[in-house]
Amino acid sequence: MKHNISLLKTLLILIIIFNIVDIIVSISTIHYGSAEEANPIMAVYLELGIIPFLFAKLILVGGGCIILWSRRQWLAARLGIYISFCYYLALMIYFLYNAILVSEVSAWDY
Repeated sequence: MKHNISLLKTLLILIIIFNIVDIIVSISTIHYGSAEEANPIMAVYLELGIIPFLFAKLILVGGGCIILWSRRQWLAARLGIYISFCYYLALMIYFLYNAILVSEVSAWDY
């Protein structure tokens, strides 16, 4: 079965970009806001500081992408790429939805 290499590569690049957006939003809302980290593993890194949290997110997601890319001939790896992309896409939609809600609530304050 032939799989689309450029699509897989694009999805992995988008996963990394979405991860960077997730890092920025997480640090902003957790460290400087009133939210809490829901992932217990990442919460440990966040307790150590922003830099350990940043490196952990970059290394874990980036490393996972490298592993998935290196095993892209396996069906499980391709499924992993698609599932990871869908997860991060849903997270980006959630962030966007919340940003719209916050901006609408802020607009009512004026």
